[in-house]
Amino acid sequence: MSGAATTPDSHEDRSIARPTWNRLLAAALVAVSAIALFGLQERLAGYALIVAGLVVAAVADRLLLRHLALIAAGLVVISTMSLEADLSNTAMVRFAITLSAAVALPYALSRWWYRENIISFPVGTGNRWSRFEFGYLALVVVGGYLILPVYFLGSGATGTGPRSTAQARSSGCSSA
Repeated sequence: MSGAATTPDSHEDRSIARPTWNRLLAAALVAVSAIALFGLQERLAGYALIVAGLVVAAVADRLLLRHLALIAAGLVVISTMSLEADLSNTAMVRFAITLSAAVALPYALSRWWYRENIISFPVGTGNRWSRFEFGYLALVVVGGYLILPVYFLGSGATGTGPRSTAQARSSGCSSA
């Protein structure tokens, strides 16, 4: 074997390497862990899926392992907070700190531990945003405007939604 051979850990020809089933499996396991953690709220199953995905990635591709570990770090940080609708000031601060940590931890690991520059934010770069980027931002704002009130009112977090009225009636409270 020549000295110029590409090893599985080298970064050469990474762009033309085709995904194999084990790479896809590793990424799928980490992605499905988010459904278990946040959709089903099954932490044990979610953490098991993350570990399984990272183990498969460790066998398949070390670079993939590094990148999936960054995603897993963000998922684990977010999984530490309650997903209940709570509009108190304390809950908002806790929510902001947790989400900030879920972004900052993978960024810091990537930038200073791995010494890579794969995570970047298109703010303050001096480059103009594309129509797609402005459109995505508008979509997120409009989506949040339409979805969040329905979520908070239906959860009873505001105390004025239909769920809280139904709960008051079922508990025998009268509003007279």
